[in-house]
Amino acid sequence: ACAARHVQLVSDQGNIGEHASLALDAIGAARISCYTRSGKNLKYSRQQPDGTWTTETADAPDDVGQHTSIAIDDSGVIRIAYYDATAKSLNHAVRLDAASWSTEVVADGGDVGKHASLAFDATGLGHIAYYDQTNGNLMLASEQPGGGWSTQTVDAVNDVGEHASLAFDPVGVAHIAYYDRTNGNLMLAVQLPIDAWSVQTVRAVDDVGAHASLAFDPAGTAHIAYYDRTNGDLMLASEGEAGTWNVQTVDDANDVGSYASLAFDVTGVAHVSYYDATEGDLKHAMLARGTPWAIEVVDAAGDVGAYSSLRVDAEGNAHVGYYDSTNTNLKYALIAAAP
Repeated sequence: ACAARHVQLVSDQGNIGEHASLALDAIGAARISCYTRSGKNLKYSRQQPDGTWTTETADAPDDVGQHTSIAIDDSGVIRIAYYDATAKSLNHAVRLDAASWSTEVVADGGDVGKHASLAFDATGLGHIAYYDQTNGNLMLASEQPGGGWSTQTVDAVNDVGEHASLAFDPVGVAHIAYYDRTNGNLMLAVQLPIDAWSVQTVRAVDDVGAHASLAFDPAGTAHIAYYDRTNGDLMLASEGEAGTWNVQTVDDANDVGSYASLAFDVTGVAHVSYYDATEGDLKHAMLARGTPWAIEVVDAAGDVGAYSSLRVDAEGNAHVGYYDSTNTNLKYALIAAAP
């Protein structure tokens, strides 16, 4: 059965909502970072206890805020990784208090910082996977205990690193799913001791791997939702035995699967939000063990659903931030847990 859905306008302040990224705080309230094209600024929107939203500028006045990735650290501090298009650098913003932000350059030199993906390790230090467009490399920036950031090359074979998605497994090992543009492949890099990486091709049939979204289920198994550009399908690759991957089609109706965002609830139910480019709709797919995929249209009002970003709260409700292209607004959907 399809879950109850509630759709909200978050902000209509200019052309706002591209590059949306959503996180949930300790009580399950949504926080969304995004780019406002009209002002070329990084914006941050906060869900209030009464369900309304407030929006503030996190960085300006340069052209900043594309490729945002928001996360909340162990202390409850809001942090955002993003691309500075003026300086062509990877930046990091920290919310100090009400509408007050600290920003810093994490990596620069050439054109770096697109496709940023921020996550925290077991010690609470931040790490950002990103794309070095100048060299066509997948990179990782790591926060240092004494301050500052170090950077390392994860994969430099072919033009790789777009659509990076960083996550740590239950034992604290970094994994990055990403796209190999040269070969049209879905890739996965796994961190080894002493900053070495094991790189494997997850899927090499057709042009696959764009819009990759990596998540671990409660058992610690890796799963990657991604877009099959050749066939216009939403796909899911699940880690199998001895480095193998089991691939399944989630949705093949229309041109679907771009802007995929994958998360699991505490019981292991998979949720994916994604964009239906044929209809211009935000869609949601849910998979519980022993059942087929339940697919639903969440929002069909105009051309909506690009830049979807999904998280699941402790009660199993899915929260999605996304862009309304018709009205150039930032929107939010709550998909209630199935009864």
